[in-house]
Amino acid sequence: MTVLEIVNLGKKIPILNKSEIIKVLEVETGKGVSDAKLRRYLNKFQEFINEGYCPKESLIIDGHSIICFTYPFLYFLSNKNKFQDKRLRKLIKPFSQEVVKQYKLIGA
Repeated sequence: MTVLEIVNLGKKIPILNKSEIIKVLEVETGKGVSDAKLRRYLNKFQEFINEGYCPKESLIIDGHSIICFTYPFLYFLSNKNKFQDKRLRKLIKPFSQEVVKQYKLIGA
């Protein structure tokens, strides 16, 4: 799937582009986000995906374009502390439709 196809799907599926990802991370960290910090977060998100917590299509990097689906990314951020501690990873449930319903209920 190309980035253009994902952007067209974005009309139906909430997605974040690079600048929106940076805004979310600025809110999360409470300070500015450099390109290096963005790469670290995206690498951790990719690792989160590779470990099976979110669908593989949750993050798409095509050259300089970055697209990620909103709900899996928010799910990653909400579980980031557990994910960083290997002993707590077993407490993380895989991303599911139930998670999407919960985010919609809170207006995300």
